[in-house]
Amino acid sequence: MNDTTMHNPDLGRAMRDLATGIVLENSGEEFQRKAVDCILRVWAGREGTGEDFRLACEREDIRPHHANAWGALILSLKRQGHLAETGEWRSMRDSKSHARMTRVYRVEAKARENHKENGPC
Repeated sequence: MNDTTMHNPDLGRAMRDLATGIVLENSGEEFQRKAVDCILRVWAGREGTGEDFRLACEREDIRPHHANAWGALILSLKRQGHLAETGEWRSMRDSKSHARMTRVYRVEAKARENHKENGPC
């Protein structure tokens, strides 16, 4: 890669979108459906982090093939308008996350009804 390629934010976003699309596709429709249903059912009208959503799903034994699927799922939910960034950041609670900061999202109250009409991610 040359210097122009390495400092191109549009290329970086395109590469991110390609990779998250592949990860989400590989996670399978069953994982996507179950995880989205859980998040929209448990969190509709409330605020939480991607970690909060993951933990809620894991309590219902919903787990993807790879941990990166969670980020891909959150990005997909954002793009669909189910999640809105609040502008707030919180420390993650899982010790494996080393208290790094993560965004807080509001799960749109209407998201559950809209999701039922449109299907999974």
